[in-house]
Amino acid sequence: MLSQWIREIQILSQDTTRYGTDLYGEAKLIEMLEAIDAIEGDFTFRVYYLYPDILTLSHLEKLQKLQKFLPYFDIPFQHASEKILKLMGRHYDRNHIDSFIEYIRAHFPNSFIRTSFIIGFPGETDEDFQILVDFIEKYRFESVWIFQYHDESLAASSHLPNKVSEQNAKDRIAVINPLLSKIYEKKKDAR
Repeated sequence: MLSQWIREIQILSQDTTRYGTDLYGEAKLIEMLEAIDAIEGDFTFRVYYLYPDILTLSHLEKLQKLQKFLPYFDIPFQHASEKILKLMGRHYDRNHIDSFIEYIRAHFPNSFIRTSFIIGFPGETDEDFQILVDFIEKYRFESVWIFQYHDESLAASSHLPNKVSEQNAKDRIAVINPLLSKIYEKKKDAR
């Protein structure tokens, strides 16, 4: 049993979805969450940084059965264009992302989805950016973090061609920020 003063446990790491791979040779996040859920006490818990490359619909089904799990989903999708996801080396596609969001919205009525996107990744065209804007408008996330891409010398992406100019990336962020403000305002009014 936990101390009476503990009301919420927040579980986070750089890549929480991979919990256990170093200890057990495979991801064991769901098993850990089931064990936490079984602890006696009047508390809830939330999980940060659930990467969509390992997370499956089966995992979401298991999360649904947990009594103390807060439906706060921190899933960094990073982009919505399949081309850009591939350039980023992501092992998931748009169908995977859409099925996740739709499952969460249908099965966790009070869900909160927090995500993040990288703007100006090498090769990102106006069309790729528009796919991202349409994606944000479609799903109207509760919280979105926007990051401007910058080369890092050790990252494979720093060697990719078709760099997006810093000004172009900033202009794209200037398009997204007012859109997010409108979404947040409507969600605030609905609450």
